[in-house]
Amino acid sequence: MQKTLIDFKNISSFPKLTRDYYSGIDELNSLYKYAPSIESFRQAIADRSALPINRKLLTEVLLKQNKNASKDAIRNIELLIDDKTFTVVTGHQLKIFTGPLYFIFKIITVINLAKELKKAYPENNFVPVYWMASEDHDIEEINNFNLFGKTMVWDTDQKGAAGKLDTKSIVIILDQLDELLGESDNAKYLRDLFNNAYEESQNLAEATRYLVNELFGKYGLVIVDADDAQLKYEFKDCMIDDLISHSNYTIVNKTISNIQDDYKIQVNPREINLFYMKDGMRERIVNPSEDKFEILNTDLSFTKAEILNELEIHPERFSPNVMLRPLYQQRILPNLAYIGGPSEIAYWLEYKAMFDYNKINYPIIMMRCSALWIDDNNLTKLSKLNIEPASLFSNTELMIKEYIQNNSNSNFDFTKEKDSITEMYNNISKNAALIDKTLVSSIEAELQKHLNSLSSIEEKLIRAQKKKMETTINQIRGIKSKLFPNDGLQERYDNFIPYYLKYGQEFFDILFENLQPFDGKLAIIS
Repeated sequence: MQKTLIDFKNISSFPKLTRDYYSGIDELNSLYKYAPSIESFRQAIADRSALPINRKLLTEVLLKQNKNASKDAIRNIELLIDDKTFTVVTGHQLKIFTGPLYFIFKIITVINLAKELKKAYPENNFVPVYWMASEDHDIEEINNFNLFGKTMVWDTDQKGAAGKLDTKSIVIILDQLDELLGESDNAKYLRDLFNNAYEESQNLAEATRYLVNELFGKYGLVIVDADDAQLKYEFKDCMIDDLISHSNYTIVNKTISNIQDDYKIQVNPREINLFYMKDGMRERIVNPSEDKFEILNTDLSFTKAEILNELEIHPERFSPNVMLRPLYQQRILPNLAYIGGPSEIAYWLEYKAMFDYNKINYPIIMMRCSALWIDDNNLTKLSKLNIEPASLFSNTELMIKEYIQNNSNSNFDFTKEKDSITEMYNNISKNAALIDKTLVSSIEAELQKHLNSLSSIEEKLIRAQKKKMETTINQIRGIKSKLFPNDGLQERYDNFIPYYLKYGQEFFDILFENLQPFDGKLAIIS
């Protein structure tokens, strides 16, 4: 087994804001509180310790939610009553059958982070947490996963919060899997795992909790379902401010205005960043006038007094959106760090001023580990072609062009010739300008014609060489297509099932060994 690291800044598919954050450029210093390093945790521990948290309530709720969890997870929950115990969190939607590989990478990152922190700060305890996005209502984002080149889809017309969806109709996918998995020991384990998760559970939150706990509970992972009335009551003051004052909207928009010329904005705030949930429905709350609050796409409406009373009596009916959820997380957990994907990091960096306003400590923001898994078959092919795995991250056509240039007796790169011609024409242009400035434009036009001609010859030579090397080039395209499905990262497409079928628990063991949270780089595991 080999491990090669690729710097995040070289992964063009990651948002520029995230890449610049991990590059440590000074211009972004105001967007975060701590650098993503192990040394930063000493100050984060001190800062988080200074803020109050209802540890007793948190422990009671989590013990109730995790009554069927592993002994290691229960032990970690019980540790949360101690003010020297802190959490590190990752969160994700309830994608069926775990969705793409990066969900697995998120969980492994947060578990490994807790282990590394215990080594560095042995006087404290660190609990890895998976925050289930059980209130998300975008069913089309969670009802599918890719397996063996096919998209498996859970066809359901249910609506509302994902965690409350009944899972009985997933039996159709279970039947399809039964035919695909085979009869190996690993296949039997997965078959039992999925059947128990989806057939024996009342809803998707319960099924996901079972699935994740079975896979990762032995590592002490604690699962949080924030769709809880008691936990939301702890967040009541922030929800009131968002409903009535719209402060978060103003504050985050100010941050966005400062960075939008240089970076793509991931999340735009709304005046009210809460949904209303009830009876299979989760819809936005809007405030068309000072004393009127409406629930979009329904006939429901409230006066100011009525909605505040509703929040007091039924906090569970109010659901934070993607902007308010981070505040909620940091209010109820003794949390030090959030582990997110590249786009998540980018939108968390919009929120620092909002945390300051709400007097909630902004956590250390860390990228989840990212990886490309190259099996022995494709590694052998790359070796025979003398292609380094790191070069796979280049554009496919540029990669093929470079391969042809490196493996041909002819020179297809006319850069030197173009530079020489350009220098010659520039000299002619300077001399001509001394005589008649109107001649300069025609000389420049002639230069461009020559450069275009050289580019055309270059492309013709490359096409001819491609034809001679067609078999090899098709092999390169095949490898690239296999490792980068749909021209995207493997981790955003493949499900873990094929890897577990082939390697079993060893697949996870290798990931735990190689996905180290402070690498700050994508790992090529081959």
